[in-house]
Amino acid sequence: MYVCVLGLDPEAPEEVERYNRTLMDAVRCYVDKAQNSWDEHLAQIAGALRSAVNRNSCFTANKLMLGREVNTPADLLYPAPKQGDTVDLEAYMVELEQALQTAHETARGLLCTSEDYILDTATVKGKCRKLSPSWKGPGIVIKKLSPFLSSENQGGGPGG
Repeated sequence: MYVCVLGLDPEAPEEVERYNRTLMDAVRCYVDKAQNSWDEHLAQIAGALRSAVNRNSCFTANKLMLGREVNTPADLLYPAPKQGDTVDLEAYMVELEQALQTAHETARGLLCTSEDYILDTATVKGKCRKLSPSWKGPGIVIKKLSPFLSSENQGGGPGG
C-alpha cells in the first residue's frame, strides 16, 4: 500500500508550485493598479482552471470531480448538433479551410506591425510584486543594440 503525504512526496512540491504559478498568472491578469480587487474574480479564475485539460491526466478537474464537463458560455451560445442532425463534411472542410486562411493572413499582417513588450523587473514601493504585471508595453523598437538589448519608445509615437 502506498500512502501519499503531501509534505513528504518529492513529486508534489513541483506540481503544487506549477499550479500556484498558473494561479498567480491568472490573478495578475485581473488586478487593477490599486491591487485591491483581485479577489473579486476568483470564481471566474477557478472555473477556468477547473475546465483546463491537465497535461498529465489528459482530463479536466471538472471531469475527474464531477464525472462530466460543465457548460461554458461558448457551449450555451453554440450548442453541439443533435444526434439526428447530419453534417455535410465537404462543406465543413471548405468553410474551415477558408476560415484558417483568413486567420493566417490576418495574423501575418499583424505580426509585421507588432509592438514589443518589455519584461519589467522593477519594484514599486507599496505594491505587491507578485500581483504587478510582468510586462510593460506595448512599445516600438527604435534601435536594436544587441540580440538581447534594444531601445524602445513606450509612448507609441515619435519621441515618447
